[in-house]
Amino acid sequence: MLGGGLGGYAPGQWSDDTEMACAIARVAAPGRLTSEDALDAVADGFVGWFGDGPADIGNQTRAVLSGATAGPGSAARLRATAADLHARTGRTAGNGSLMRTGPVVLPYLDDPAGLVDAARAVSAITHHDPQAGDACVLWRAGSFASGVEAAIRGGGDTDTVAAIAGALLGARFGASGIPSDWRERIHGWPGLRDADLVRLAGLASGQETAST
Repeated sequence: MLGGGLGGYAPGQWSDDTEMACAIARVAAPGRLTSEDALDAVADGFVGWFGDGPADIGNQTRAVLSGATAGPGSAARLRATAADLHARTGRTAGNGSLMRTGPVVLPYLDDPAGLVDAARAVSAITHHDPQAGDACVLWRAGSFASGVEAAIRGGGDTDTVAAIAGALLGARFGASGIPSDWRERIHGWPGLRDADLVRLAGLASGQETAST
């Protein structure tokens, strides 16, 4: 909001994250974003944006968009470039597709399955690694359970991933959104269980008074 930063932004000027999101938002409409024509339109928006010389752009996105051309088949061409980049580097799960994915949800507010397909399709235009698509799907998870399960299935440091995803999803869906059998089983140091965590949350937020 102060201006400056990478590329000398004016005060209040948004950056590449929102610029790319705008390219998606201009295409997003009910029933779209999964058809190849719509994905071409999104890809064309990305290519046009890149051609205008953005002040900031991620290295991976730059590598995919460099030399790209708009027009019929543009989404397929970008996917092919992204796949080639992945084959050469093995590393294409950057956050560049997640940062722009917000508008994807708008045509699919009542269609979770369609949202999942659209999120993956738009992510794959520039990010070949399916983990990048998984991140876009997880970020608009349909429930606490589905979001945590998707995060954990990504592998790696799963207890930390689950803790981070669980905190975010818990804020979104609330304690009532956590499956009851999960709540019955959880426990840990220093001898706490589900009811204890609920009590601590109430105390920390000022919604519960400590017993005397």
